[in-house]
Amino acid sequence: MLVIRLTRVGRFLLALFLLTALFMLMQAHGALAADEQVATDSSLRVVQTLNVVVSVFLPILVALVTKTTTSAAVKAWLLALLNVLAAFITTYINDPDTFDLYGAVLTAVVSFATSVAVYYGLWRPTGVAPAANRAITG
Repeated sequence: MLVIRLTRVGRFLLALFLLTALFMLMQAHGALAADEQVATDSSLRVVQTLNVVVSVFLPILVALVTKTTTSAAVKAWLLALLNVLAAFITTYINDPDTFDLYGAVLTAVVSFATSVAVYYGLWRPTGVAPAANRAITG
């Protein structure tokens, strides 16, 4: 059984992330429903940019919400879960009327690969992710 132990601050930050994602989803759905003149190409670029930004910063979020003693496997699964959630939300934002499951899965895989690469290529070597993990969890 997978048990993720989060600190109080970690639970708060995770809830904040999920509420922000839900708010973005509702805002985008309302904006797309209200404005039929939105070009698919321009909205797709915005959604792709949003997904890249989210996937770059998700490793920091995982470092903030997990304890320093949490295993790397649990952190990896949490990162994968958050990337899948973000990918499905951004795919839905792109076209709420016709959800593209293949596009969502592909986006999730690419986002997870991006997150792992950014973690090992930028956040970990520069000490940002370990510092974020220590700052919150002590």
